[in-house]
Amino acid sequence: MTKLDFRHISSVIDDYDVFLFDLWGVVVEGNQIYPGVVDNINKILKQQKKVFFVTNAPRNTFSLFTKINSWGINATKEMIISSGEVAIDMILESDKRFGIKNPIVYHLGQESNDLVEGLQTPTTTNINEANILLLTLYRDEEKNLNLDEFDDLLKTAVKRNMISICAKLCVYQFRHDRN
Repeated sequence: MTKLDFRHISSVIDDYDVFLFDLWGVVVEGNQIYPGVVDNINKILKQQKKVFFVTNAPRNTFSLFTKINSWGINATKEMIISSGEVAIDMILESDKRFGIKNPIVYHLGQESNDLVEGLQTPTTTNINEANILLLTLYRDEEKNLNLDEFDDLLKTAVKRNMISICAKLCVYQFRHDRN
């Protein structure tokens, strides 16, 4: 096994042309920005290196751009890649990608979500009217997680052979062995 050699990022800036930073857990944890991260990222940006911020946050680019800049990072919208924005693109291109000319989205996630609020496609609260299931749900494993809570809804989606787009790393385990 190779032993990893950990070095401060400032000592390797000249060795790389492109830097990828995950947001939550790397730049910030909760609402606390890790010490020195903003200064180091801005140093990398000043050296004209390519920098990208990647996240599985179900958020659109604009809201993430606003958040990242509020932390003091000199990012541009073009530097942000989110699962939320990828999901939006997939829905808007649903005719080309899935053969769905008129997408109707059922959203399983928090009601207040900039991804859904800015979506230029009809949404419904009735799974039987939808042809796309958008998953942005997150459940904390430590807070009475009930893995059976959405079984009926997901069974309906499976029976209807719906396109499902997961824009958030969900904590759920989907099992095919259920009745």
